[in-house]
Amino acid sequence: MPLAKLSKRTIDAMVAPAAGQSFAWDTELKGFGIRVGSTGAKTFVIQYANAEGRVRRVKLGRYGVLTVEQARDLAKIKLGTVAAGFDPAEEKRR
Repeated sequence: MPLAKLSKRTIDAMVAPAAGQSFAWDTELKGFGIRVGSTGAKTFVIQYANAEGRVRRVKLGRYGVLTVEQARDLAKIKLGTVAAGFDPAEEKRR
């Protein structure tokens, strides 16, 4: 899981893994990253631990539909709700 400030340049340079998924995490905003699937699809995600300590991951949107700046702003909002005690993954499940 490489760490770098996510930018258009770093995301465009990411290559799809042969199988599974690979992640790159942002150094500027803890818990914000991008997932690349074996098909080459790139999706912004947040990762956090809920109140029970369980690690959760939530999709924010596809790269190309969202810019890095838009995704980072959305991640700040979602991670803020986590800090306030909410669990976005649980809310989505319901």
